[in-house]
Amino acid sequence: MLAWLPAAAAPIIIHLWNRRRYREHHWAAMEFLLAAIKRSSRRMRIEQLLLLLLRAAVIALLVLAIARPAVQAIGNAFSGGPRTHRVFVIDGSYSMDLRPGEESLFEIAKRKAIEIVRAANKGDGFSLILMSETACPIVSSAAFDREDVIEEIENLRLPHGGAALLPAMRSVESIVTQVRKDNPRLSTSHVYLFSDLGQTTWGDPSLAGQEPQELRDLLDRLTKMGVAEVVPLGQSGVSNLAVTSLRTIEPYATVQQPVTIEATIGNFGGQQTTRQLVELLIDGTRVDQQMVDVPPGEVASPVRFQYQFSGVGDHQVEVRIPGDALKVDNHRYLALPVKEHVQALLVSGKQESTLHIAPALDPDHGRPSESIIRPRIVSESGLLDSDLSQYDCIFLCNVAQFTSREAAVLEAQLQRGAGLVFFLGDQVRPDRYNRELSAAAGASHNVLPVKLEGAVEAPGDKFFYFDPLGYQHPMIEIWKHNERSGLLNTGVAKYIRMSIPKEQDPEGSAETRVALAFDNRDPAIVEGRVGNGRVVVVATAGSQASVMQRDQGIRPWTFLPTSPNFPVIVQRLWQSAVAGRLQQRTVQVFEAIGGNIEDAQREERVTVNLPLDPTVDASGPRSISVAPEPDAGTWSFADTEQSGIYPVKIKGAERDQLFAANIDTQESNLARINPEELLPGFVPSAASADETDAAMTVEAQPAPIHQSILWLVMALVFTETSLAWWLGNRQI
Repeated sequence: MLAWLPAAAAPIIIHLWNRRRYREHHWAAMEFLLAAIKRSSRRMRIEQLLLLLLRAAVIALLVLAIARPAVQAIGNAFSGGPRTHRVFVIDGSYSMDLRPGEESLFEIAKRKAIEIVRAANKGDGFSLILMSETACPIVSSAAFDREDVIEEIENLRLPHGGAALLPAMRSVESIVTQVRKDNPRLSTSHVYLFSDLGQTTWGDPSLAGQEPQELRDLLDRLTKMGVAEVVPLGQSGVSNLAVTSLRTIEPYATVQQPVTIEATIGNFGGQQTTRQLVELLIDGTRVDQQMVDVPPGEVASPVRFQYQFSGVGDHQVEVRIPGDALKVDNHRYLALPVKEHVQALLVSGKQESTLHIAPALDPDHGRPSESIIRPRIVSESGLLDSDLSQYDCIFLCNVAQFTSREAAVLEAQLQRGAGLVFFLGDQVRPDRYNRELSAAAGASHNVLPVKLEGAVEAPGDKFFYFDPLGYQHPMIEIWKHNERSGLLNTGVAKYIRMSIPKEQDPEGSAETRVALAFDNRDPAIVEGRVGNGRVVVVATAGSQASVMQRDQGIRPWTFLPTSPNFPVIVQRLWQSAVAGRLQQRTVQVFEAIGGNIEDAQREERVTVNLPLDPTVDASGPRSISVAPEPDAGTWSFADTEQSGIYPVKIKGAERDQLFAANIDTQESNLARINPEELLPGFVPSAASADETDAAMTVEAQPAPIHQSILWLVMALVFTETSLAWWLGNRQI
């Protein structure tokens, strides 16, 4: 269309042509007329030239408007054309805390996003999404105030979790679609994804539990709406050391004996063995350190410390490794409750039901300097008369049945993180157990992880014997290299068959496991997690008080209580049961922490102090007030997005409670994909992936101005017509 611009010369050509159509003849009257015209000829030439220019401009601008020209940012201030909706998606996986220099990748991403905001066209809209394990829209509509958007970007905090691509892209599509409905002028979209392109986030989506086809379809739809530009950050081939696990070998901690603390150190991406210093801190003070060789590969190097606590209460345990460019995974934490000793309540459903269990629990007979666990024996009727909150473990030995109130009390104990151990026997009524305790069997209370089917008796003088199932369960693995100890030769004449309902454990997960079986494959010991606690069920009796009448005379259910292995079994039972206490206090990031509220404190709010990040929280630790659930008598806090220790204050409580949140070290592997491996629909940024400090440039979207030019053409036509009429009438 611009080739028609020479047509603007048409009025000039017509003017010159008209001048050549006439021949000049002079006569007397004309001389007088020419003399008059000569006096005003200069003014007339200017007027005619003005008309000529107006007519040429009308033609030139009309051709230009039909060509639909566009200008860069300066045109946006004056045109009515479309603006750009710019969506920032910032990777929130903790691998973005890697510091190749003074700034972390997360800080670089925020800085680059701010640069784009400042350089964008006037009238552009902005949205902001933090790509974490669940997409977190920060600005979910189109914001036009640049300073507000910059403030939101600056206030972003990096969570200590992973990132999921599919939820983030779903959020992008939803925001872009809604913004186009609400703001028709924002008809162009540009999505910026700032990421280190970590393998765990950007690799095969199916490995992260995502649907690859859904992601591809979503990208196809987004491509039709605009550009999805990926801005790669960081460098390839970076090695990283991390504390991958931290636990206590003992499932409890008392002041009576040292606690063994085990940590593992992983070497991700390294090419050679690294000698690393590992430090143990108790309540923020370094108490021990060791040097450990950490080879590269998937097998982590273990390191063990022993420490004996001198005071009861909650203690903070931390293992850390100094140095490293990624500091988030250089720490791991435990919130460890330490007691004077472990309290156990033994409920006897029949005389002598606890005869062998009590000395197996406390072989030192309560000597203060040696005893770790303190058992107390009550009758079946004494269950409701006891203050169960002081007990870490409850043994229910051959109890015939439970009332609904007793079931509710036991369920509350499990919610507190306590453990229950059931020894069955000749008084047990399976139908009553199922009706009151087994949620899988329709009970209103969830106490039993199994369903009781009925008694099974060995024929004649035969016995059932134990099958260790390959010694896979931690409770039984101690016998793996002690097959000759006699455990497998211990006879059981009668037991109550148990089944694990599929509704409760459909895939045989670790929530409910068979620790020991009989030689006919029926479960002998089942251990499962119920609520915040753990329940262990032994299919046979814990004493020889459970008997059956045979032709040969009275025969005990089992000879297990008289076996030399029985004290060890009992010790393993209560240790497994009380493990829920520790697991309740230490969680992974994004998992909820919580606890119970005493009746006198149900109206009080709970204060949760968040872990202190010195790089962000310069003014000190932040705290959040949580309202408890008055009907349930519990409190819960789910915003554990930072790893570290969470001190919890309950008004009226003697001490603060400590909780710990740790990272999932999957993100500690800093392997990344090449930008060329991105799924179709993602456009790699023109900047080099290794140039983390390169300035971002904004490609300003051209603004069409043809509508403005057409309005100008109409104005010129009106001006030319009016001017010609006025000049013509005035000359007459």
